Amino acid sequence: MTIDYSYILLLIELTENMIDEVNRAGLEIYAGEQIIIDKPENILRIAGLINETYEYTKNDENFKRK
Repeated sequence: MTIDYSYILLLIELTENMIDEVNRAGLEIYAGEQIIIDKPENILRIAGLINETYEYTKNDENFKRK
């Protein structure tokens, strides 16, 4: 029997502090920095990371070709 979970993949590279935050929230990180979200309400446990990713995406400089 296979159990499928949803996951999110943030646009930013996770630092050790961010990984610690995910672990403190009781969530797991799978290969490729995918954060497993087994219940929809668990996304609220990492609201700080979601906000940080949002702030990253608002800065056009982060998406310019180098």
